[in-house]
Amino acid sequence: SERFPGAMFKCLSADRLSTQGSSAAAIPTEYLNSLCVPGLPPHELQLKEGMCVMLLRNLNAIAGLCNGTRLLVRQVRNQRVLEAEVATGSHSGRVVLIPRINFTPPDETFPFLWERRQFPVRLAFAMTINKSQGQTPGHIRSALKSDSS
Repeated sequence: SERFPGAMFKCLSADRLSTQGSSAAAIPTEYLNSLCVPGLPPHELQLKEGMCVMLLRNLNAIAGLCNGTRLLVRQVRNQRVLEAEVATGSHSGRVVLIPRINFTPPDETFPFLWERRQFPVRLAFAMTINKSQGQTPGHIRSALKSDSS
Protein backbone atom coordinates (compact mmCIF):
# COMPACT_ATOMS: atom_id res chain seq x y z
CA SER A 1 0.00 0.00 0.00
CA GLU A 2 3.05 2.29 0.24
CA ARG A 3 3.33 2.28 -3.57
CA PHE A 4 -0.26 3.46 -3.99
CA PRO A 5 -0.42 7.28 -4.28
CA GLY A 6 -2.26 9.47 -1.80
CA ALA A 7 -2.75 9.95 1.91
CA MET A 8 -3.28 6.81 3.97
CA PHE A 9 -6.25 6.15 6.24
CA LYS A 10 -5.01 3.80 8.98
CA CYS A 11 -8.03 1.99 10.46
CA LEU A 12 -7.45 -0.13 13.57
CA SER A 13 -9.99 -2.64 14.79
CA ALA A 14 -11.46 -2.75 18.29
CA ASP A 15 -10.88 -6.31 19.48
CA ARG A 16 -12.30 -7.57 22.76
CA LEU A 17 -13.16 -10.72 24.60
CA SER A 18 -16.80 -11.64 24.55
CA THR A 19 -18.61 -11.25 27.88
CA GLN A 20 -19.63 -14.92 27.66
CA GLY A 21 -16.00 -16.13 27.72
CA SER A 22 -15.21 -15.85 31.44
CA SER A 23 -12.34 -18.41 31.39
CA ALA A 24 -10.17 -16.24 29.11
CA ALA A 25 -9.96 -13.08 31.23
CA ALA A 26 -6.13 -12.98 31.08
CA ILE A 27 -5.80 -12.72 27.27
CA PRO A 28 -4.26 -9.35 26.31
CA THR A 29 -5.81 -7.18 23.62
CA GLU A 30 -2.48 -7.11 21.76
CA TYR A 31 -2.78 -10.88 21.24
CA LEU A 32 -6.31 -10.48 19.83
CA ASN A 33 -5.02 -7.74 17.51
CA SER A 34 -2.36 -10.11 16.15
CA LEU A 35 -4.88 -12.80 15.13
CA CYS A 36 -5.51 -13.16 11.39
CA VAL A 37 -8.66 -15.21 10.76
CA PRO A 38 -10.06 -16.07 7.30
CA GLY A 39 -13.33 -14.24 6.70
CA LEU A 40 -12.50 -11.47 9.19
CA PRO A 41 -10.90 -8.17 8.19
CA PRO A 42 -7.37 -7.56 9.47
CA HIS A 43 -6.72 -5.61 12.67
CA GLU A 44 -4.99 -2.85 10.71
CA LEU A 45 -6.54 -1.71 7.43
CA GLN A 46 -4.37 0.70 5.46
CA LEU A 47 -6.66 2.37 2.94
CA LYS A 48 -6.03 5.13 0.42
CA GLU A 49 -8.35 7.07 -1.84
CA GLY A 50 -8.98 5.09 -5.04
CA MET A 51 -7.98 1.70 -3.60
CA CYS A 52 -10.11 -1.26 -4.57
CA VAL A 53 -11.60 -3.22 -1.65
CA MET A 54 -13.98 -6.17 -1.48
CA LEU A 55 -16.98 -6.25 0.82
CA LEU A 56 -16.89 -9.23 3.24
CA ARG A 57 -20.55 -9.27 4.31
CA ASN A 58 -24.02 -8.83 2.84
CA LEU A 59 -25.10 -5.40 4.06
CA ASN A 60 -27.87 -4.29 1.69
CA ALA A 61 -28.65 -6.39 -1.40
CA ILE A 62 -31.06 -3.77 -2.79
CA ALA A 63 -28.26 -1.17 -2.78
CA GLY A 64 -25.81 -3.69 -4.29
CA LEU A 65 -23.81 -4.18 -1.08
CA CYS A 66 -23.30 -7.94 -1.12
CA ASN A 67 -20.43 -10.22 -0.15
CA GLY A 68 -17.79 -9.88 -2.88
CA THR A 69 -18.86 -6.45 -4.16
CA ARG A 70 -15.85 -4.38 -5.19
CA LEU A 71 -15.70 -0.81 -3.95
CA LEU A 72 -13.36 2.13 -4.52
CA VAL A 73 -12.35 3.94 -1.33
CA ARG A 74 -13.15 7.67 -1.26
CA GLN A 75 -12.43 8.54 2.38
CA VAL A 76 -12.73 7.41 6.00
CA ARG A 77 -14.83 9.70 8.18
CA ASN A 78 -13.84 9.96 11.85
CA GLN A 79 -12.51 6.37 11.82
CA ARG A 80 -16.13 5.18 11.99
CA VAL A 81 -17.58 5.38 8.47
CA LEU A 82 -16.05 4.33 5.17
CA GLU A 83 -17.20 6.33 2.15
CA ALA A 84 -16.80 4.27 -1.02
CA GLU A 85 -18.05 4.02 -4.59
CA VAL A 86 -19.45 0.79 -6.02
CA ALA A 87 -16.96 -0.26 -8.72
CA THR A 88 -18.87 -2.88 -10.72
CA GLY A 89 -22.35 -4.16 -11.45
CA SER A 90 -25.68 -2.43 -11.90
CA HIS A 91 -24.95 -0.04 -9.00
CA SER A 92 -21.58 1.04 -10.42
CA GLY A 93 -20.74 4.65 -9.54
CA ARG A 94 -23.08 4.80 -6.54
CA VAL A 95 -21.52 6.32 -3.40
CA VAL A 96 -22.17 4.33 -0.22
CA LEU A 97 -21.38 4.73 3.47
CA ILE A 98 -20.20 1.62 5.31
CA PRO A 99 -20.01 1.47 9.12
CA ARG A 100 -17.70 -0.68 11.21
CA ILE A 101 -19.42 -3.90 12.28
CA ASN A 102 -18.71 -6.69 14.77
CA PHE A 103 -17.19 -9.95 13.52
CA THR A 104 -17.01 -13.14 15.55
CA PRO A 105 -14.85 -16.08 14.45
CA PRO A 106 -16.44 -19.55 14.47
CA ASP A 107 -16.79 -20.97 18.01
CA GLU A 108 -14.50 -23.94 17.41
CA THR A 109 -11.61 -21.82 16.08
CA PHE A 110 -10.37 -20.55 19.47
CA PRO A 111 -10.75 -21.81 23.05
CA PHE A 112 -12.22 -18.42 24.00
CA LEU A 113 -14.90 -16.11 22.56
CA TRP A 114 -13.87 -12.77 21.10
CA GLU A 115 -15.01 -10.23 18.53
CA ARG A 116 -13.47 -7.70 16.17
CA ARG A 117 -15.11 -4.39 15.24
CA GLN A 118 -13.80 -3.25 11.87
CA PHE A 119 -14.90 -2.15 8.39
CA PRO A 120 -16.21 -5.23 6.54
CA VAL A 121 -13.69 -4.90 3.70
CA ARG A 122 -10.41 -6.39 2.55
CA LEU A 123 -8.00 -5.10 -0.10
CA ALA A 124 -8.97 -6.54 -3.48
CA PHE A 125 -6.35 -5.97 -6.12
CA ALA A 126 -6.99 -9.55 -7.24
CA MET A 127 -9.99 -11.89 -7.02
CA THR A 128 -9.67 -15.30 -5.36
CA ILE A 129 -10.69 -18.45 -7.20
CA ASN A 130 -13.71 -18.88 -4.90
CA LYS A 131 -14.94 -15.32 -5.52
CA SER A 132 -14.48 -15.66 -9.28
CA GLN A 133 -16.50 -18.90 -9.52
CA GLY A 134 -19.85 -18.34 -11.20
CA GLN A 135 -18.58 -15.29 -13.06
CA THR A 136 -19.02 -15.55 -16.82
CA PRO A 137 -15.92 -14.90 -18.97
CA GLY A 138 -17.64 -11.85 -20.49
CA HIS A 139 -18.30 -10.40 -17.04
CA ILE A 140 -14.66 -10.96 -16.01
CA ARG A 141 -13.38 -9.33 -19.24
CA SER A 142 -15.63 -6.29 -18.77
CA ALA A 143 -14.52 -5.98 -15.13
CA LEU A 144 -10.86 -6.16 -16.19
CA LYS A 145 -11.42 -3.51 -18.87
CA SER A 146 -13.10 -1.16 -16.38
CA ASP A 147 -10.24 -1.74 -13.90
CA SER A 148 -7.56 -0.90 -16.47
CA SER A 149 -9.15 2.41 -17.46
